[in-house]
Amino acid sequence: MGNRPPSIPLHSFSFHSPRFYTQDRTRRTPWKALMAWLTCLIIVGTGVALVSSPAKGGPRNQIPPLEYLLRYEKRLVRESEGPTALNPTDKFGSDPIKILYLPARRQYLILLRNRSELLLADQSLNLLDRQATPRSPTAWTLADGRFLFVGGELSPEIHLYEITAKGLRLQGKLHLRGVASVRDLLYVASLRSLFLLDDFDRRLHQLVLAPSWSGQKRLDFQRKTFPLGAGPIQIQYQNHHLLINLLLEHTLLIVPLIQGSPDFFLSSRITHDGPIWGFDAIAWKDSLMIAAGGVEDRALNRLGGEFGQIDSFLFLYAVPREHATGVYRWRSADRHSPQRFVQQNLSEIGVVTPKALRFASPSSQSVDLWLSAFGSSRMVRFNVQEERIRLTGNFGVPPGTTDFVIVEESQGPKKAEREDTTLALTNALFDQVYRLEIGPEGANYRRVQGLPSYPSMRSRESRIGEILFFTTLMTPYNRSEGELSRFTCETCHFEGTIDGRVHYTGRGHVFAATKPVRGLANNVPLFSRAGDKSLASMVLAEFRVANQERRDSFSIRLLEYPWLREIGEVPAVLSPTDLREALLAFFVDFRHRPNPWQAQGRKLGQRALRGLVVFRERCEYCHQASVSTRKAQSLPYGNWQGWLEGEGKDLVWGAPFYTKTGIQPYVHKAGARVPSLRRVWQKYPYFTNGSSRTLRELLSRFRYRATSAWHHYEPPSAQASEDVKPLTAEEIAGLEELLRFF
Repeated sequence: MGNRPPSIPLHSFSFHSPRFYTQDRTRRTPWKALMAWLTCLIIVGTGVALVSSPAKGGPRNQIPPLEYLLRYEKRLVRESEGPTALNPTDKFGSDPIKILYLPARRQYLILLRNRSELLLADQSLNLLDRQATPRSPTAWTLADGRFLFVGGELSPEIHLYEITAKGLRLQGKLHLRGVASVRDLLYVASLRSLFLLDDFDRRLHQLVLAPSWSGQKRLDFQRKTFPLGAGPIQIQYQNHHLLINLLLEHTLLIVPLIQGSPDFFLSSRITHDGPIWGFDAIAWKDSLMIAAGGVEDRALNRLGGEFGQIDSFLFLYAVPREHATGVYRWRSADRHSPQRFVQQNLSEIGVVTPKALRFASPSSQSVDLWLSAFGSSRMVRFNVQEERIRLTGNFGVPPGTTDFVIVEESQGPKKAEREDTTLALTNALFDQVYRLEIGPEGANYRRVQGLPSYPSMRSRESRIGEILFFTTLMTPYNRSEGELSRFTCETCHFEGTIDGRVHYTGRGHVFAATKPVRGLANNVPLFSRAGDKSLASMVLAEFRVANQERRDSFSIRLLEYPWLREIGEVPAVLSPTDLREALLAFFVDFRHRPNPWQAQGRKLGQRALRGLVVFRERCEYCHQASVSTRKAQSLPYGNWQGWLEGEGKDLVWGAPFYTKTGIQPYVHKAGARVPSLRRVWQKYPYFTNGSSRTLRELLSRFRYRATSAWHHYEPPSAQASEDVKPLTAEEIAGLEELLRFF
């Protein structure tokens, strides 16, 4: 919002192709008409050549000029909005996100996030059955060995399935009023309780089930609700404790269960200077051992122009148990306490963005720890003994692993040598399940053939662009030395969104909160400083700044990255032009996920409707109800409610100009570019400098006077602030409810 800026036409940021005009009022002879027709053909042919070639006669093995990419971007945006455009949910593949092995039944369970399906497979990973799940499933938990609870991030329901020898049977459903999203689930049998994480409302729910729940079609329960921090994505249970990963607050919570309920007063917090992408825990000896995979526990450093100090790390903690209370307690505020006994740089050994970690084969002397990389083509095994770790295996797999299970390990005398191990892995980048077989002769992976395949429907260019974004393919020559780091774009943009950091930008004394990179195609110019007026210029810049020593003119050879064949036919060499076209195509396809609140068919209530009136009066001048900031088009007020209540109707709620809102330091001399409010309920922290932690705090700081407004107001004198007003409590409540739909 802020002080009203000068009127800047939206079309000043639009892209216009050159047009050729001719005017000939003389009477043409047939010969002249023929020559004119041939001239037109030559001009049209030249235009086509310009679109298909980076420059006049320019080779594709060089970085393409901006003008070429601008034309390419314009065509992609036009096609993405046309009648042939695929539904966003159809563009991406099945996205297998979780896998579970039931050794007693010799069966697998596989969860497909984009397809909203649960698969049951036999020992050979041949399909036995499939069932629809709550929408966009990311959560499941096994109960009593034969029941499975499943929840989805776009549904208020939890489904219960019974697992049989030949199939899955839907046993019952739990409908949770007021719950927007179920990100993760946990069943604790001793408490007869389901614990679920609602990452939209940042809450933990405990559902205490009826004693005979397994035989009921209608699942009765009593609910308790507890507030959490931002970004709860993972929950585990160990020895009467809950462990919860707050991704955006960079915190692991260790919460004891006292008298059947979580006691947050006795909880401990392990906090890093950056996100933790995944963890596992095991009660071992007299401690709770926690393995966490995340970014380097230091502030991002841009002083040298590089993205420094953002390597992927493994952290091992041994949290002692108090004998008097039985509570695992992390007492030390010193991050270098002996309780954190390992800080292993994983990027140095090629493991980037580890999301899945598993402890295995525990004994009184040691325990194995497996890690898979999402951003690189590696899986590793460590052996943990006392307070030391030793790398015992480094195996090649396709990047994109979301989850894995250890199916078989050698037994008897050979177990110590770890000669024979089989793992099954789910992979989101290639929408496949793989087997990794490790034997005396080495290790190799192969794609599982017995399961249904739902490949992505996007173009080959877009799929390559996705790999560039989520893997180190975009920075193949980066090193992990000193402050230098090997990383992927997801290091700062988890699943294409944010990481909760406020980082140094490398310019002056300016810091900025991370913003989502989803939905950029209709939200130019880009960045808080509006430094790039187009996706084309951003793509050129990102290749340049991400690659150390600006080594950004490389090509990718298929022989060096054979796993690229997993997406189908790929050229033997991907040139610099191919790579930039691919990343650009991906960004055009990379839209926001549906809003969990909006996806459930909710309607604006009276409080939200009052907030809509306030938004029109106080906010819409800057946060405009536009379909795209590329066009001078803001929807009439009468259309807003229909857009907010209809899924698939996504407004930007931003603008392409700068404004000064009082939030300092300013990232540009004119202030900051008006940000999009899409999915604002799920962002954290707020403002460029990250100075507000909640929407209520943000709205409470808002001030206005006549046609001027500020998100932070410091009056020059007491008299100057007499006519500056805050929002009323009713207005704040209305806006907060309304913003759920954005």
